[in-house]
Formats: sequence, structure tokens, C-alpha cells
Amino acid sequence: MEQSMSPEDLKADIGSSLQGTTTALLALATLFSGLRFWARYAVRASFGSDDWMVVGALVSVFVTGAINYAMISYGLGRHAGTLSQDDLVSFFKLLLAFECVYVTAVMMVKLAVLAMYLRIFPSHGFRTGAAMIASIVVAWWIAIVAVCIWQCNPIKKAWLPWIEGTCINLKASFIGNAIPNILTDVAILAMPVGQVWKLQVTLAQKASLLFIFLLGGL
Repeated sequence: MEQSMSPEDLKADIGSSLQGTTTALLALATLFSGLRFWARYAVRASFGSDDWMVVGALVSVFVTGAINYAMISYGLGRHAGTLSQDDLVSFFKLLLAFECVYVTAVMMVKLAVLAMYLRIFPSHGFRTGAAMIASIVVAWWIAIVAVCIWQCNPIKKAWLPWIEGTCINLKASFIGNAIPNILTDVAILAMPVGQVWKLQVTLAQKASLLFIFLLGGL
């Protein structure tokens, strides 16, 4: 039996804290991306595909931030029972767009890291491995976007949940999203290990290099 919400729960609103968190994360993303380009300029290094993928990822991040601000204005952080039906419809539409843009940003970041690796490790075997992981990442992105768009039948039930129709099990879809996402993260972070271990340097230097690659991947 569904428990009734107390007046305090219905009045709760964490929208302002969500807005502050979103702003802080956008500022950090801008700062780190700016430092990346400043470092490239400072050492007079040429810009490559990985740099432009970072720009694409940053643009996607700002779009998700804008969508998040809009969702807050339509009720994110408040109890659904306090929202009008029009606000709920707008919120669910924005949530659908957020899911698609978010996975696009994740894909761009992963491809940028792989492209950065190829600048450093141009061997044939490494390039083949990077291409395989990139293919999996792109296939994952296509699958997730498709699931987001066609999660309900009819499609508009995703933002009109009270109409007749059916939707997939969202909990299962989130798990299906997370597993390949985490596995490709681990694979990307592990890729430089074999290459660094082959270098004729001390163990401490190898550990330092692996730590630097870990920071870059994160």
C-alpha cells in the first residue's frame, strides 16, 4: 500500500542545490578543458582529433546543463504530487532529451581519450584494439539513444505516462546501460598498461606514467 506523503515532504524542494551542483560541474568542465588547450598552446603542440572531440563533449555537457536547468524550472527536486500536468509533460520531454545528449557526451569523451592514446602509441596492434573499443562505444551510444527514443509504445507515452500503451523495464535498461559503459571505461583505462610496461625505465617511472594516464582517462 502506497504511503501518504507528509506536508513537509510535499514542500521539500532541492532545486536550488541541484542548480548549484550543475553550475559547479559546468565550471569545472570548462576549467579543465581550458587548461588542456592552454597546455597545448604553451608547448606549441598541434591540435588533433582528440582536442576537437573534447570540444564536442564540452558542448554536449553544456547542453545537458541547460536541459537540467530547464528540468529544475519544471519541477526537478520537488515532489511530483506538487506539479501540474503541463509541468510533468515538459519535464518528461526534457528528461528524454537529457538522456540522449548525456550519452552523446560520454561517447565523445571516450573517443577523445582513445584518440589521445593513438597520438602516443601508434603501433598497429594498439590501433586495432583502440578501433575495437571505439566501435563498441559507438554501438553502445546508438543502442542507448534508440532505447531512449523507443522506450514506450506509442513513443509519446514516455512523456504522457497516463495514456494507454506499454514501456520497457527502465530499471533493467539502466543496468544494461551501465554494464557496457563501465566495461569500456575499464578497458580504456587499462589500454596503456601494456605499452608503459614495455618501456625501459624504472618501476617508479612506470608507475608515475600509469598514474598520469589514469588522471587523463578520468
